[in-house]
Amino acid sequence: MAELPAIGRHCEKTDCHQLDFLPVKCAHCALQFCRDHAFMEAHACVQAPLNRPSPYEAPACGPSAPLYPCSLVDCTNQELVPIQCPDCQLQICLKHRHATDHGCSKYQAPQATMVQTQALVQGILQNKASTLTGPTRSPRNLKAQKLAAKVQLMKLKMKSQGVKSVPVEDRLHFKVIWPLAKSQPPVGVFVSQQWSLGRVIDAVAEVGGVDNQNNVDKAPKLRLFRFQDGTNLSSLLELAQPVGELLAQEHVFNGDTVILERKTGSDMDVECIDPKAYLAHK
Repeated sequence: MAELPAIGRHCEKTDCHQLDFLPVKCAHCALQFCRDHAFMEAHACVQAPLNRPSPYEAPACGPSAPLYPCSLVDCTNQELVPIQCPDCQLQICLKHRHATDHGCSKYQAPQATMVQTQALVQGILQNKASTLTGPTRSPRNLKAQKLAAKVQLMKLKMKSQGVKSVPVEDRLHFKVIWPLAKSQPPVGVFVSQQWSLGRVIDAVAEVGGVDNQNNVDKAPKLRLFRFQDGTNLSSLLELAQPVGELLAQEHVFNGDTVILERKTGSDMDVECIDPKAYLAHK
């Protein structure tokens, strides 16, 4: 029968000899002991350093580290490291580190801070509003605009006016609201997606019999605007670029409602209009 391998060691302390499966070897005398006698003091190690302090006594040390007292009159706390208020520079303890705890002279109440923040935000909004050209616009609802255009497109395909030579697959249909000065109901107009925005404006004006002086210097110029929010389409696309790009970028949809109106000045290609003024003509 095979013998079991020797496992563990007997404690080498003369009055112990206990079998320990995880004996501890002393780093000084190199003898092995059970866990109860592993420490030098427990087995009276003969090789222990002579000047080693007792584990029950505090080790000898040099000069004591400096302590930093709290500056508050009624506080006797001291810290091993300096703690200063970043605002008033007062030396404080951990307990009084918050501004409200040590009565910081630079502290601002939250209410005052909120008032200042509100004033700052209001100023930013006012500055932003002053830089916008044209009237305040309604927010654009892309999903609603897309759905309305899809429903309206079916009607426009049956009665829109335009150049008959434009292929059906290239046609872009709009319901056009005319300038306020021209009292006539909206008309469905189709143009080619390949035409430039400038040519589309000319074609729409021709269908409605609107006087077009876009080629006359210093004369008011006709521009197209998105009905939903009054955005000037010329601010989204240059007049020489194909209008199909507006469709591709979902600035307009096939079947959308647009407004034809005159604009003057250097901002005629970016200035928007208030679509609410045209509701009666829709």
